[in-house]
Amino acid sequence: IQAFEKVSGQKLPYDFAPRREGDITSAYADTTKANEVLNWKAEYGIEDAMQSAWKWQQQLQEKEDEEI
Repeated sequence: IQAFEKVSGQKLPYDFAPRREGDITSAYADTTKANEVLNWKAEYGIEDAMQSAWKWQQQLQEKEDEEI
């Protein structure tokens, strides 16, 4: 959330709420196993990923606005 807010300049509305039935209990973004097993290394950090996601979303919005 913080990384996305930083790169987008937007404040995200969010709430921490009780877990719902079917929700995953935890999620991790550790690339250690991929590094060891696949000899793969991430080239970009979380802020780079969020910047790319924000740019993509803006492009989608621009296309949608042009179609109206």
